[in-house]
Amino acid sequence: MFNHFTQPWLFLLFVPLCIAMWRVFRRVRVSGIVFSDATARFSEGRRSFRMWMTLLAPIAFFLGMSVLILAAAGPALLQEEEPIVENREAIEKNALAIILVADVSGSMDALDFSPKTLDRTRLDVVKKTFIDFIDRSPNDYIGVVTFGGFARVQSPLTSDHQTLKRIVERIEIPGTNEAVDPMVSRDEQMTAIGDGLAMGITRIKDAVPENKVIILLSDGVHNAGALSPEKSAAIAKALGVKVYTIGVGSTGKTLVRARNIFTGRMELQETYGELDEKTLHAVAEKTGAHYTNVRSTTELEATFKKIESLERTKMEEGETIRIAPIARPWSLLGCLIGTGLTLLLIAIVSLVALLRRPI
Repeated sequence: MFNHFTQPWLFLLFVPLCIAMWRVFRRVRVSGIVFSDATARFSEGRRSFRMWMTLLAPIAFFLGMSVLILAAAGPALLQEEEPIVENREAIEKNALAIILVADVSGSMDALDFSPKTLDRTRLDVVKKTFIDFIDRSPNDYIGVVTFGGFARVQSPLTSDHQTLKRIVERIEIPGTNEAVDPMVSRDEQMTAIGDGLAMGITRIKDAVPENKVIILLSDGVHNAGALSPEKSAAIAKALGVKVYTIGVGSTGKTLVRARNIFTGRMELQETYGELDEKTLHAVAEKTGAHYTNVRSTTELEATFKKIESLERTKMEEGETIRIAPIARPWSLLGCLIGTGLTLLLIAIVSLVALLRRPI
């Protein structure tokens, strides 16, 4: 039930209601004295339908109004009077902390991963493959860092994989939007591998799982940023973070879809890509991991599946469940309002029947 009212001052409405009840029932008694047949009408053996309606209409009306006033006063339940129960349930799971550090420089626009249809860029394939990887790693803590000329944290380590997948889907190559400042666009075409790796290390070094892994994916040569890949790899080694490196594509000519500066149309153009496999191999070897070169969607998927099979840390994750009595004012108010309106409807029907029935 309930133990207090949110608007107790509304009980003052009972004052005029009680006065009205007193006046109505007083008039009935007076009428019974004035007319000689009134007492016979209410005698034990002669209770007619009209007599019952005469009594029912005012009683139903005043009861209905009383219930509606009670509902308007706002009956509620004070939760503080009931104890809050806490149940901490330990969930054991095998988890891995993983951060994808992905190259989003201009060369990731190359179309060599979809040679037949030419409808998906390298970045499109990487995003799709990584989303599939997230689906196969339900217990892992996963984050994303991207880098072109600058490193950016797209998502810190999280177990909310649905949100993470939406973030990955929205990753784009900076500077491809025409509204972007041309100077910024040129900077974003650079490749700051060292800064991207350092940003990933910063985000994973304090992770709860003991096994910490960075997947460093690039298709270019380090040519920007404050830190070199070798310096960042040394930091990763000191912190016990393994860096698995993936080289996308190879050195040579590739096709990209670019805007023709004369016609304004998007056209296929040939560009030259350069992949620094030596640096990527050195970074992986320094941290106790390995380097893989991938030149197709199938090879990229196979590489992620190998990383997926790494040993995970057994850990317990506690989940606190708080159970408290929940006040449901709407169900109580709905019951009171429904009762009050029903009584008022009975009063109206009784009054109509009383007026329409001949004496």
